[in-house]
Amino acid sequence: MELVEKSHLMELIRELEKDGHDVSGAAAELVALVNYVTSTQVSLSDIQTHLDYCVLSLKKSIR
Repeated sequence: MELVEKSHLMELIRELEKDGHDVSGAAAELVALVNYVTSTQVSLSDIQTHLDYCVLSLKKSIR
């Protein structure tokens, strides 16, 4: 959630909300997008860790 809190886009959404606009949909979409990106980064990191392990295992078996 920290990425959303410090986002320029979230600042704009809050400003629009203060002016009386209903921005609940946009805010929810931004949070969902940030959550998706964060989840994807974690998944990619997990894949990288597994690939690193596979490379080490292959190097050991080749020797």
